[in-house]
Amino acid sequence: MLSVHGITPFVSVPDIREAIGVYESLGFECTFQSEEPGYAYMRCEGGAIRLLEADDPTVLAAMKNNMVYIDVAS
Repeated sequence: MLSVHGITPFVSVPDIREAIGVYESLGFECTFQSEEPGYAYMRCEGGAIRLLEADDPTVLAAMKNNMVYIDVAS
């Protein structure tokens, strides 16, 4: 049986490095980062977010409908 242990929202950002800095100043810690595509996993006490660098209209349109990642353990 699968058990959900976290749901994290994706946040689209125009510049991944700048966004990481902003979220770090708010108390988040970047625990994973990928340059291609621009992606970062940011954690703070009690929560997390996933940053996705996006300037492609198709990606932005898809993210407009809200994206989340559901972490499960089997």
